[in-house]
Amino acid sequence: MARFHITLACILLATACAAAPEHDQIGLSVEVIDDITEYLAKYPESEITPLRVVVSPIPPFRTRYVLGTRVKGDRVLAIRNDNVFYPTRRDIRLDLHYPQYGTGGIVTLIDIAVEQSSDLGRAYIVAGGIGQRQIKFVVEARDVYHLSTNTTIYGY
Repeated sequence: MARFHITLACILLATACAAAPEHDQIGLSVEVIDDITEYLAKYPESEITPLRVVVSPIPPFRTRYVLGTRVKGDRVLAIRNDNVFYPTRRDIRLDLHYPQYGTGGIVTLIDIAVEQSSDLGRAYIVAGGIGQRQIKFVVEARDVYHLSTNTTIYGY
């Protein structure tokens, strides 16, 4: 009887895993930056779109960047989690883009939760955006030795 229950549990687990929706990947490149003005001069077609920001007042500093709103029928299109440590403080720039390959779903909301060792940073959209099938955005953190990001993109 115990074998039957174990077998049944394995079958149910395999079925649940197979039925779970797959998420697209969010591409990432990490670049240490000195000046956003230089970046804009190098990529003049870029447009900076600020995101809504909520920051915690004590370390580790937690910041949430949000752009867009959930809409009826949307779902998670992509998730990405990153966690980096450095031996000394530095400025970090994360360049993220969705979709990683091919054509993505229509983006309705982007939610980036950041934990870092300083309260200096920002996030902004440089290409694509809400209502489009692709989005490229930047997360900057200044004077940090630790940076953790949890990014979720919703759409349909």
